[in-house]
Amino acid sequence: MAVRRYLRKRRRKAEGRATPTFIQAEGSQHDHAEGNTFFHPAEGIQAKLNVSQPGDPQEMEADHMADKVVHKRSTDAAVSRVAKDDEKMSRRGKEEDDKMHKKEKDEDEKKIHKKDKDEEDKKIHKKGKDEEEHVATKQASPGAHAPVGKPAIPKSGGESLPPSTQAEMSSSFGFDFSKVRIHKNEEAHQLNEQLQAQAFTHGGDVYFNKDKFNPHTEAGKWLLAHELTHVVQQKGPDEVQKKDVSNISTPVPEDFTLNLDKKKEVESAQGKINGVTVIIKRDTRGPVEAGSQGHTSFDMTPSLPKRTIVKGKIATITGDATVLITIRTQYRPGADTKVTSAYGRGTTEADKAAGNTSLRFHEGSHGLDYMGYVQNNPLPAFEGKVGMTVAEYNDAIRKFDKALHDYKDAIEAADTAAVECVGKPASFCKH
Repeated sequence: MAVRRYLRKRRRKAEGRATPTFIQAEGSQHDHAEGNTFFHPAEGIQAKLNVSQPGDPQEMEADHMADKVVHKRSTDAAVSRVAKDDEKMSRRGKEEDDKMHKKEKDEDEKKIHKKDKDEEDKKIHKKGKDEEEHVATKQASPGAHAPVGKPAIPKSGGESLPPSTQAEMSSSFGFDFSKVRIHKNEEAHQLNEQLQAQAFTHGGDVYFNKDKFNPHTEAGKWLLAHELTHVVQQKGPDEVQKKDVSNISTPVPEDFTLNLDKKKEVESAQGKINGVTVIIKRDTRGPVEAGSQGHTSFDMTPSLPKRTIVKGKIATITGDATVLITIRTQYRPGADTKVTSAYGRGTTEADKAAGNTSLRFHEGSHGLDYMGYVQNNPLPAFEGKVGMTVAEYNDAIRKFDKALHDYKDAIEAADTAAVECVGKPASFCKH
């Protein structure tokens, strides 16, 4: 008995007109052609921790990025960045302020955008508990820069960002947040109470105080964007990388291997995600559904282990059941991959602000979403074993087959919600 091969097919529709290039999101390493990115996982927790303070360059950058994500006006953004030192700044003339900001920018630029490889301490970046969400921020108390001895920060647990939120934030920052873990349980609340914070970030983990994780409200989105800026800041320069593969729309993880054809052109990229082999094929041109300019497929090909049968029972099983995942984007002949996406990813306010509006970006978002789902959701396991009767073993195959079918349905639903039904939703989205 063989298990089926699952190929995701989805409804598509025509994309629109060509679009100009926008300035990329701040604090990201960006594919200037199409804006796709994929990054390494976060570093582990270090021995010493410092708490960042209002007025730190990294805090100011986080405020600025949060303002951009929620599309505050530039005047509001300026208030948010300066409010921490408002009383002091009000006594200075404009000329002196400009000079001071220029000096701070020059001195702190490397600190903001590049982490010293020999740095001993990793900061806990926090947002003050008593702050108003967008403007007022609490002044640092005397001695607040003193190192914090190893707090009982959990090294595991948490949950992934909701798919639509992850997609929007990844687009805004040009950064893959699929490995970020959100902590909002009682332990996270207590840690925030100890730090007198609304939320704090450590490595790739973000810890929220009670009722502070609200990504569907403007204030909640602002706070989340602020903390995610700190996730980006805590990445070393060697980590914030991706392979720039011009003929593959899906962002290629840095640790994937590029396979070349006889002409030395990239044929595919291959690697493992959550223990599963994933192949990302180069883009192709060919037939697509009527009215569509392109589509991205998610193909699961399972293989069963070899087994021997003795007296009606499974005597030996050699190897394991495996699933090969293949991701490929195909465009209609003559389709312009730079045209503006007509719906979903590429049409959100965050996408437009980051300049990620093309058909290619939209299709690449499908591939990125697939990989993020596989990373966070293990594939079903085959439960056939030695000693089963042939009938029992065949039943295990059927269960494995159904589990894969259900997994495919789940990844399709998650992908549709995250890529098709955000921004200007596709016509088939449920409103």
